[in-house]
Amino acid sequence: MSMIESLVNGASKVLSMKVKNFIRKYRDLTPLYDYVVEDEPLSNILQHVLQGKHYVIVIDSKGRLKGLITYDDILILLGQTSLARHHIPFTGPRRLIKGSGLRPEDEGRIRAKDIMDRLPHCVPANDTVAEAIALMERDGTQHAVVTDEKHMVYGVLTTHSILRAVLQESGLEIKTPFRPKPGEHYWPEEKGKREP
Repeated sequence: MSMIESLVNGASKVLSMKVKNFIRKYRDLTPLYDYVVEDEPLSNILQHVLQGKHYVIVIDSKGRLKGLITYDDILILLGQTSLARHHIPFTGPRRLIKGSGLRPEDEGRIRAKDIMDRLPHCVPANDTVAEAIALMERDGTQHAVVTDEKHMVYGVLTTHSILRAVLQESGLEIKTPFRPKPGEHYWPEEKGKREP
């Protein structure tokens, strides 16, 4: 079987799955996330980021989705206002900043509810992966929170995790890309050259 045939077969298997089954089967391919409540202080949210979590999902006391905090939201909070134009106004940290960014005195007052995206992209757990991709494409995003009809969270789905699942189902090995050692640089136009 050719590589293309393998990819087509792998894609067919993955795209026809229900999203909730995808999350169960490919949990190790999905991004890391953790849960916090709306009143969680900023210092605790930053601890989740320091622990390598890609997303912080904000839930209420019953475990229902209330919002989402992404790396973009943290960068916006730090004053990277150019990112704010890509988000819906008044749904996250865009409400807090006036161009000055985060200040030390803000640490005690900022809570998850202040910086979360209150309208995160969601896909229904009972949709197929193909339907989820169509929703993400329509919304112009590469990630979405997977929820059921009661807004209970199943996980986070990304286009990256879908592609990795297709490759895995195709039997193709995902190779680790070349990374220069610390202090070494590689620029394509300087192929073969190394800095001292």
